[in-house]
Amino acid sequence: MFDEKNVLAKLESLTDEEFEYLNKRMDSDSNKQHAAFKQAYEKGECYLCGKSFKTISKEKPCLHWLLRQCKFKPKDITLIYSSFGYTNISAFLRWCANSEKHMVNINDMSSEIKAGKVISNTIKWKNIEWTFDCSESDFRGHSGTAIDYPHYHFQMRIDGRQFINFNSYHLPFSADDLFAITMSRNHPDKFFYNFGEHGGGMELAMDMIGEDSQSAFEHMILADNEDEAIYHMSTTIIAEEGKTISGDLIADLIEKSKATGEPLGSLVHKHMSSTAKVSTYISASENTPEIAARTEHKRR
Repeated sequence: MFDEKNVLAKLESLTDEEFEYLNKRMDSDSNKQHAAFKQAYEKGECYLCGKSFKTISKEKPCLHWLLRQCKFKPKDITLIYSSFGYTNISAFLRWCANSEKHMVNINDMSSEIKAGKVISNTIKWKNIEWTFDCSESDFRGHSGTAIDYPHYHFQMRIDGRQFINFNSYHLPFSADDLFAITMSRNHPDKFFYNFGEHGGGMELAMDMIGEDSQSAFEHMILADNEDEAIYHMSTTIIAEEGKTISGDLIADLIEKSKATGEPLGSLVHKHMSSTAKVSTYISASENTPEIAARTEHKRR
């Protein structure tokens, strides 16, 4: 176990320049890894082991097994978590998910996470869904039992059917996992734990737009395919007293939105806010998977 006070003291001793250097180095390393991942992924190969996604070698466990392109069996998860920590496993699956649909396939929104959870997120890729779940008691370890170590639970569904159940295994956190999660929970002002741009999900997507929809419009374009859209927008228009709403104007704005790619909500705000009350609500894409619920067994 790491010495939390010692780590905190070292962080506090760093200058702003040293902090910036460390962050840039971590970003650079992440970008290099992701570039290697992407190059291999496009060829149906794993950047970690260099083999096809369709291969499996029990002597050398690899994260690409979880894509189920090979003869991966539920019990083989023990080989994976014995070799890789939560952060490694989740990052790889997030990169795969974002290679199909950026951010939309990852539901890690804090607004949908139940109270008492340290980790709760669902990742979708093609016909597979993976869910990671860890309660406060899991993170502490269940004292007086064989699972008195910090751990998390994992579920895997294929075509909506259970493949690995939450309570079938208690997956231990690695030392790196415990360091990152503990420091980010206890010292969020100095240590921020996430999966970066390449592994970001809908929590990051919602953070990017903030609370000002007008500013968010500046960075949005209309999706060619609704299934690929990151956000869902609903706009309401209420005419001011004594004024009317022009149906022709709305029709024109719809056509302009289709032609230019500018969201309809943005155009409505620009052209109708002087004569009507316009409100736009931005939420996560309707294609974002729900976070799979885990029923925890009450201890007697």
